[in-house]
Amino acid sequence: MINCYIVNREPAALGLLSQHVGKTSGLKLIGCNSDPLDAVAKIGRSEVIPDMVFLDSEVLRGSNMLKVRSALLDRDTQVVFSSLDNDLAAAAFDWDAVDYLQQPVSYERFLRCINKVKERFGLINQVIERANASCFFIQSDGKGKLIRVAKERIVYVESALNYLHIHLDTSSHATYLPIKEMEENLSGGPFIRVHKSFIINLDKINVVEGNMIHLNNGKTIVLGPNYRKDFFERIGSLVMKSKK
Repeated sequence: MINCYIVNREPAALGLLSQHVGKTSGLKLIGCNSDPLDAVAKIGRSEVIPDMVFLDSEVLRGSNMLKVRSALLDRDTQVVFSSLDNDLAAAAFDWDAVDYLQQPVSYERFLRCINKVKERFGLINQVIERANASCFFIQSDGKGKLIRVAKERIVYVESALNYLHIHLDTSSHATYLPIKEMEENLSGGPFIRVHKSFIINLDKINVVEGNMIHLNNGKTIVLGPNYRKDFFERIGSLVMKSKK
């Protein structure tokens, strides 16, 4: 069930969207509001917890645009804008909005929008499931052969051309895969990108010296300048310091 919240200053638009939500399987209307700031305040206080918000595009013209945007994006709320015209469509997609509906919106067009929302949630759930899994499978050069990789055994991942070399405690495997996809697959765990060509397991670090990261299998990796800030922010909470 997708919890929906409608924020629109136009009573006609608010009413029509409410009707569409009410007759659509898989959607639940948890509230309506004509004031974006009041809506954001209620979301911030968890008085309402929407999965998606139908948002009046006029908020894109207002001085409180950044406040509204921050509140919604911080909670990973999916946003669909609606408006009487298309003047603000380009600005809406700067928010990574799922869709932009021109009012009055037909039910057929509304359903196409909801399909996009469901696809977005499907992709998000896939990422979460992959991140929570303790292992994954990769294709080897052998036809039809899949190799199981336990995440806890990964020391580091190295990209070379279009191949990834996954280095485990006692073995290595190569597969044809972009490093960006592996980075997404390993998100949420003790893994971090430290170079355009390397992902490491923080649990496998022995020593950090300046921009040199020494891993427990003897490998030393140079910390890339574009990844330095994120790396030290990530390990900062693990550094023991005197309170004196």
